[in-house]
Amino acid sequence: MKNHIKINRVIKGFSQETLTRAVGVTRQTINALAAKYVPSTVLSIKAGSCQGCRLFHQ
Repeated sequence: MKNHIKINRVIKGFSQETLTRAVGVTRQTINALAAKYVPSTVLSIKAGSCQGCRLFHQ
């Protein structure tokens, strides 16, 4: 599964801190999401919707 959290965050002009507040997680969690961590469904939905993204399975 691929994610584009870091790319989308930068494109939207969000800092890590802004995204952490919007999603309600720590900065370490955002860093882990941008790496190889596979998030829970709830966390995926929160992070994606905060960035205005649609979620889909490939």
